[in-house]
Amino acid sequence: MDRRGFLKALAAGVGAASLGLPLQNAVGVPAATAIPVGTIFAKYCEDGIVYVCYDGGGWLPCDGRMVSKARYQELFAVIGSIYGGADGEFGIPDLRAIIER
Repeated sequence: MDRRGFLKALAAGVGAASLGLPLQNAVGVPAATAIPVGTIFAKYCEDGIVYVCYDGGGWLPCDGRMVSKARYQELFAVIGSIYGGADGEFGIPDLRAIIER
């Protein structure tokens, strides 16, 4: 899958497992092994890398977008307005120009 296809599938709500992303641990798994909110994961695609950030219930692309503080309270509690924000919104890191070496 290429980067564009991956981002379209992520936006369409395709399950994390089918996209090759880690899943939040199921009931019965010790909390210490759960994915921490704010974790950034590099997804390797056919034509490059897409970075995504765990928001406590799913993954958001690290593309600099502004998101609602009310909707993503857990993530806002971790990163705050480090990447910008105002009027009830905060920024997700923009990692589109990052190159893996």
